[in-house]
Formats: sequence, structure tokens, C-alpha cells
Amino acid sequence: MNDKVNILQIDVEDWYCDLHIRYWESYEDRVVQSTDKVLRILKERNIQATFFILGYVAERFPQLVKKIKEEGHEIASHGYSHTPITKQTPREFEEDLSKSIRILEKISGDKIWGYRAPQFTIVEKHLGR
Repeated sequence: MNDKVNILQIDVEDWYCDLHIRYWESYEDRVVQSTDKVLRILKERNIQATFFILGYVAERFPQLVKKIKEEGHEIASHGYSHTPITKQTPREFEEDLSKSIRILEKISGDKIWGYRAPQFTIVEKHLGR
């Protein structure tokens, strides 16, 4: 019997999301198809995960958020615009995060507790110690 517990976390963003958000609408979306593949693999293996979803993606593809929830996974925020925290003022960060949480909570009907910063921008040197 395997008594190991592993935590699986998945970012739900599209391939172009490291570019500035003003360019995003000019690119082909692949996030739904890619996430569907991941969901299929997880379902086959009876594995649950936390999905950190961009607010932008949730807004465009609310059915994807609903599907992730229906399959028993946790919904969490990855911000709205995928802007690194180091490139936002505290107010911009709060607005970006709040916007994503409002969208995710409205679609999922759940309280959103988790957050993962875009592009690994919460690291020890940014903690202000």
C-alpha cells in the first residue's frame, strides 16, 4: 500500500500569457484543450489537484472552471492578468487579485482561498524582511 501523500498544483493559463495582456486577444487560445487533456489524465488515475486559474481565462471560459470544479478539484487564483508582482504597485496587485477572486467565486460558487503568484514572483527576497 502506498502511504505517500503528494500535492499536485496546476496553473491554468495560455501559452501567450507571459506577454502583456493587451496582446492576448490576437493569439489562438489553447488553454481549454490543454486543460481538458490534464483533466482526462487526472480522472483516469483518480487524482485531485489544485488548479490556479487566471481570472482572464475564467472570464473567457467559465465552463472550464465549472468542469474543473465538477471533477472535484480545488479552484484557486493565479491573478487576473499574469503580471509579475514585482511589476505591480501594491494597489495594482490588490485590484488584480481581487478581480480574479470575484470572477472565480462567481463561477465556482466557492470561497477562493489559494493564490499563486505569476512567474514565481513571490520569493524570499521579496518578503521585505
